[in-house]
Amino acid sequence: MSSVLQWLDTHGVDRQRAVEQAADMLTEGYRRKYGKMIPPELHRLAALVSAKILYVNNLPGGARLVPVAGGFDILVDSSLNAFRTRTAIAHELAHTLFYSSQEPIPQRLSPPSKNEEHFCFDVARRILAPEWMIRSAGISNLRDTSEMFLVTSKTFKLSRQMASRVLLQDYRFLSGVAAVWMKHEQGWKMKPGNCYASPDLSRKERIRLHGVARAWLGRERSYHDTPTTGIVGSLGSDGRTAFVLIARGAAARAL
Repeated sequence: MSSVLQWLDTHGVDRQRAVEQAADMLTEGYRRKYGKMIPPELHRLAALVSAKILYVNNLPGGARLVPVAGGFDILVDSSLNAFRTRTAIAHELAHTLFYSSQEPIPQRLSPPSKNEEHFCFDVARRILAPEWMIRSAGISNLRDTSEMFLVTSKTFKLSRQMASRVLLQDYRFLSGVAAVWMKHEQGWKMKPGNCYASPDLSRKERIRLHGVARAWLGRERSYHDTPTTGIVGSLGSDGRTAFVLIARGAAARAL
Protein backbone atom coordinates (compact mmCIF):
# COMPACT_ATOMS: atom_id res chain seq x y z
CA MET A 1 0.00 0.00 0.00
CA SER A 2 2.65 2.51 1.05
CA SER A 3 4.82 1.78 -2.01
CA VAL A 4 1.91 2.57 -4.34
CA LEU A 5 1.34 5.95 -2.71
CA GLN A 6 5.07 6.71 -2.85
CA TRP A 7 4.91 6.54 -6.63
CA LEU A 8 3.24 9.94 -6.66
CA ASP A 9 6.17 11.64 -4.91
CA THR A 10 8.82 10.43 -7.34
CA HIS A 11 10.67 12.52 -9.94
CA GLY A 12 13.05 11.99 -12.85
CA VAL A 13 14.39 8.46 -13.23
CA ASP A 14 12.52 7.29 -10.13
CA ARG A 15 9.28 8.56 -11.62
CA GLN A 16 9.90 6.65 -14.83
CA ARG A 17 10.59 3.47 -12.87
CA ALA A 18 7.40 3.97 -10.86
CA VAL A 19 5.35 4.35 -14.05
CA GLU A 20 6.97 1.22 -15.49
CA GLN A 21 6.25 -0.73 -12.31
CA ALA A 22 2.62 0.40 -12.25
CA ALA A 23 2.07 -0.53 -15.89
CA ASP A 24 3.75 -3.91 -15.39
CA MET A 25 1.44 -4.66 -12.47
CA LEU A 26 -1.60 -4.02 -14.66
CA THR A 27 -0.41 -5.83 -17.78
CA GLU A 28 1.42 -8.80 -16.28
CA GLY A 29 -1.59 -11.11 -16.46
CA TYR A 30 -2.41 -9.99 -19.99
CA ARG A 31 1.14 -10.65 -21.13
CA ARG A 32 1.00 -14.21 -19.83
CA LYS A 33 -2.45 -15.01 -21.22
CA TYR A 34 -2.87 -12.85 -24.33
CA GLY A 35 0.66 -11.66 -25.09
CA LYS A 36 0.34 -12.22 -28.84
CA MET A 37 -2.84 -10.15 -29.10
CA ILE A 38 -1.63 -6.74 -30.36
CA PRO A 39 -2.69 -4.08 -29.53
CA PRO A 40 -3.97 -4.84 -26.02
CA GLU A 41 -7.64 -5.85 -26.05
CA LEU A 42 -8.86 -3.64 -23.22
CA HIS A 43 -11.98 -5.61 -22.28
CA ARG A 44 -9.82 -8.69 -21.65
CA LEU A 45 -7.25 -6.62 -19.77
CA ALA A 46 -9.98 -5.03 -17.64
CA ALA A 47 -11.45 -8.43 -16.77
CA LEU A 48 -8.06 -9.60 -15.51
CA VAL A 49 -8.05 -6.79 -12.93
CA SER A 50 -11.72 -7.32 -11.95
CA ALA A 51 -13.06 -4.40 -13.96
CA LYS A 52 -15.94 -4.20 -16.44
CA ILE A 53 -16.21 -1.60 -19.22
CA LEU A 54 -19.66 -0.08 -19.71
CA TYR A 55 -20.67 2.48 -22.33
CA VAL A 56 -23.14 5.20 -21.36
CA ASN A 57 -24.51 8.36 -22.97
CA ASN A 58 -23.59 11.93 -22.05
CA LEU A 59 -21.07 11.10 -19.32
CA PRO A 60 -19.39 14.27 -17.97
CA GLY A 61 -15.60 14.03 -18.25
CA GLY A 62 -15.73 11.18 -20.74
CA ALA A 63 -14.98 8.32 -18.32
CA ARG A 64 -15.34 7.39 -14.67
CA LEU A 65 -14.13 4.61 -12.38
CA VAL A 66 -16.82 3.24 -10.04
CA PRO A 67 -15.89 0.78 -7.27
CA VAL A 68 -18.46 -2.01 -7.01
CA ALA A 69 -18.67 -5.29 -5.13
CA GLY A 70 -15.72 -7.42 -6.20
CA GLY A 71 -14.06 -4.86 -8.44
CA PHE A 72 -14.82 -1.87 -10.65
CA ASP A 73 -17.09 -0.57 -13.37
CA ILE A 74 -15.40 1.68 -15.92
CA LEU A 75 -18.03 3.98 -17.40
CA VAL A 76 -17.16 5.45 -20.80
CA ASP A 77 -19.05 8.05 -22.80
CA SER A 78 -20.32 6.30 -25.94
CA SER A 79 -19.72 9.42 -28.05
CA LEU A 80 -15.92 9.41 -27.64
CA ASN A 81 -13.90 8.60 -30.74
CA ALA A 82 -11.87 5.38 -30.84
CA PHE A 83 -8.58 7.02 -29.76
CA ARG A 84 -10.13 8.83 -26.79
CA THR A 85 -12.08 5.75 -25.76
CA ARG A 86 -8.96 3.60 -25.51
CA THR A 87 -7.06 6.35 -23.69
CA ALA A 88 -9.91 6.89 -21.24
CA ILE A 89 -10.20 3.19 -20.44
CA ALA A 90 -6.44 2.80 -19.92
CA HIS A 91 -6.42 5.89 -17.70
CA GLU A 92 -9.21 4.53 -15.49
CA LEU A 93 -7.47 1.16 -15.28
CA ALA A 94 -4.41 2.93 -13.93
CA HIS A 95 -6.55 4.50 -11.19
CA THR A 96 -7.49 1.02 -9.90
CA LEU A 97 -3.97 0.76 -8.47
CA PHE A 98 -4.84 3.43 -5.92
CA TYR A 99 -7.59 1.36 -4.31
CA SER A 100 -7.41 -1.30 -1.64
CA SER A 101 -9.02 -4.64 -2.48
CA GLN A 102 -9.20 -5.75 1.16
CA GLU A 103 -12.85 -4.72 1.45
CA PRO A 104 -15.85 -6.16 -0.47
CA ILE A 105 -15.99 -2.86 -2.36
CA PRO A 106 -12.54 -1.40 -3.19
CA GLN A 107 -11.65 1.63 -1.08
CA ARG A 108 -9.42 4.56 -2.03
CA LEU A 109 -5.96 4.58 -0.46
CA SER A 110 -5.80 8.39 -0.59
CA PRO A 111 -7.94 11.30 -1.83
CA PRO A 112 -7.86 12.09 -5.57
CA SER A 113 -5.08 14.48 -6.63
CA LYS A 114 -3.55 16.14 -9.67
CA ASN A 115 -0.41 14.09 -9.09
CA GLU A 116 -2.43 10.91 -9.41
CA GLU A 117 -4.12 12.18 -12.58
CA HIS A 118 -0.78 12.96 -14.26
CA PHE A 119 0.69 9.66 -13.10
CA CYS A 120 -2.25 7.68 -14.48
CA PHE A 121 -1.97 9.38 -17.87
CA ASP A 122 1.67 8.31 -18.03
CA VAL A 123 0.76 4.75 -17.03
CA ALA A 124 -2.07 4.70 -19.58
CA ARG A 125 0.36 5.11 -22.48
CA ARG A 126 2.34 2.09 -21.29
CA ILE A 127 -0.89 0.11 -20.98
CA LEU A 128 -1.87 0.95 -24.55
CA ALA A 129 1.63 0.34 -25.92
CA PRO A 130 3.67 -1.83 -23.52
CA GLU A 131 7.39 -1.75 -24.21
CA TRP A 132 7.65 -5.52 -24.62
CA MET A 133 4.85 -5.39 -27.18
CA ILE A 134 6.46 -2.45 -29.03
CA ARG A 135 9.69 -4.40 -29.34
CA SER A 136 7.85 -7.58 -30.32
CA ALA A 137 6.24 -5.64 -33.17
CA GLY A 138 9.72 -4.65 -34.38
CA ILE A 139 9.09 -0.92 -34.08
CA SER A 140 12.36 -0.23 -32.28
CA ASN A 141 14.24 -1.63 -35.31
CA LEU A 142 12.74 0.86 -37.78
CA ARG A 143 15.06 3.66 -38.85
CA ASP A 144 12.73 5.94 -40.80
CA THR A 145 10.97 8.51 -38.62
CA SER A 146 7.70 8.58 -40.52
CA GLU A 147 7.54 4.79 -40.79
CA MET A 148 8.18 4.38 -37.07
CA PHE A 149 5.51 6.95 -36.27
CA LEU A 150 2.93 5.47 -38.65
CA VAL A 151 3.49 1.88 -37.56
CA THR A 152 3.28 2.83 -33.89
CA SER A 153 0.08 4.84 -34.23
CA LYS A 154 -1.66 2.30 -36.48
CA THR A 155 -0.52 -0.87 -34.74
CA PHE A 156 -1.46 0.37 -31.28
CA LYS A 157 -4.44 2.55 -32.30
CA LEU A 158 -2.90 5.71 -30.84
CA SER A 159 -3.66 9.33 -31.60
CA ARG A 160 -0.83 11.38 -33.12
CA GLN A 161 -0.16 13.06 -29.77
CA MET A 162 -0.12 9.75 -27.90
CA ALA A 163 2.17 8.08 -30.45
CA SER A 164 4.60 11.00 -30.31
CA ARG A 165 4.83 10.82 -26.51
CA VAL A 166 5.39 7.05 -26.63
CA LEU A 167 8.28 7.46 -29.09
CA LEU A 168 9.81 10.69 -27.76
CA GLN A 169 9.31 10.46 -24.00
CA ASP A 170 8.38 6.96 -22.82
CA TYR A 171 10.72 4.72 -24.83
CA ARG A 172 12.89 7.41 -26.43
CA PHE A 173 13.16 5.64 -29.77
CA LEU A 174 13.24 9.15 -31.26
CA SER A 175 14.83 12.36 -30.02
CA GLY A 176 12.94 15.51 -30.89
CA VAL A 177 9.78 17.54 -30.40
CA ALA A 178 6.12 17.30 -31.38
CA ALA A 179 3.21 19.69 -31.07
CA VAL A 180 -0.23 20.66 -32.25
CA TRP A 181 -0.04 24.06 -33.95
CA MET A 182 -2.71 26.74 -34.43
CA LYS A 183 -2.57 29.40 -37.15
CA HIS A 184 -3.02 33.00 -35.96
CA GLU A 185 -2.66 36.35 -37.68
CA GLN A 186 0.88 36.56 -36.29
CA GLY A 187 1.74 33.09 -37.61
CA TRP A 188 1.77 29.54 -36.28
CA LYS A 189 1.77 29.01 -32.50
CA MET A 190 1.87 25.83 -30.44
CA LYS A 191 -1.33 24.83 -28.69
CA PRO A 192 -0.82 24.93 -24.89
CA GLY A 193 -0.79 21.48 -23.31
CA ASN A 194 -0.12 19.79 -26.64
CA CYS A 195 3.68 20.21 -26.88
CA TYR A 196 6.05 17.31 -26.20
CA ALA A 197 9.82 16.95 -26.18
CA SER A 198 12.41 14.29 -25.47
CA PRO A 199 13.86 14.64 -21.95
CA ASP A 200 17.42 14.77 -23.27
CA LEU A 201 16.92 17.95 -25.30
CA SER A 202 18.31 21.26 -24.08
CA ARG A 203 16.13 24.35 -24.20
CA LYS A 204 18.28 25.68 -27.04
CA GLU A 205 17.75 22.51 -29.07
CA ARG A 206 13.99 22.53 -28.45
CA ILE A 207 13.81 26.11 -29.70
CA ARG A 208 15.80 25.18 -32.80
CA LEU A 209 13.54 22.24 -33.62
CA HIS A 210 10.41 24.31 -33.05
CA GLY A 211 11.89 26.73 -35.56
CA VAL A 212 12.19 23.88 -38.06
CA ALA A 213 8.51 23.09 -37.48
CA ARG A 214 7.55 26.73 -38.08
CA ALA A 215 9.56 26.73 -41.31
CA TRP A 216 7.77 23.58 -42.47
CA LEU A 217 4.39 25.10 -41.63
CA GLY A 218 5.22 28.47 -43.15
CA ARG A 219 6.10 26.94 -46.49
CA GLU A 220 3.01 24.72 -46.48
CA ARG A 221 4.78 21.38 -46.81
CA SER A 222 7.38 22.64 -49.30
CA TYR A 223 10.08 22.81 -46.64
CA HIS A 224 13.05 20.67 -47.71
CA ASP A 225 14.16 18.36 -44.93
CA THR A 226 17.81 18.33 -43.87
CA PRO A 227 19.72 15.04 -43.55
CA THR A 228 19.84 15.40 -39.77
CA THR A 229 16.14 15.98 -39.14
CA GLY A 230 13.06 13.83 -39.70
CA ILE A 231 9.72 15.57 -40.19
CA VAL A 232 6.29 14.02 -39.78
CA GLY A 233 3.51 16.51 -40.29
CA SER A 234 -0.12 16.85 -41.26
CA LEU A 235 -2.30 19.90 -41.85
CA GLY A 236 -5.93 19.99 -40.74
CA SER A 237 -8.62 20.20 -43.40
CA ASP A 238 -9.29 23.81 -42.39
CA GLY A 239 -5.66 24.77 -42.98
CA ARG A 240 -5.51 26.40 -39.54
CA THR A 241 -4.43 23.47 -37.40
CA ALA A 242 -1.51 21.10 -37.80
CA PHE A 243 0.48 18.39 -36.08
CA VAL A 244 4.24 18.32 -36.58
CA LEU A 245 6.90 15.99 -35.16
CA ILE A 246 10.57 16.87 -35.66
CA ALA A 247 13.12 14.15 -34.92
CA ARG A 248 16.89 14.50 -34.95
CA GLY A 249 19.22 12.21 -36.81
CA ALA A 250 16.83 10.58 -39.30
CA ALA A 251 15.47 11.46 -42.71
CA ALA A 252 11.71 11.31 -43.15
CA ARG A 253 8.90 12.45 -45.37
CA ALA A 254 5.90 14.60 -44.53
CA LEU A 255 2.55 12.83 -44.41
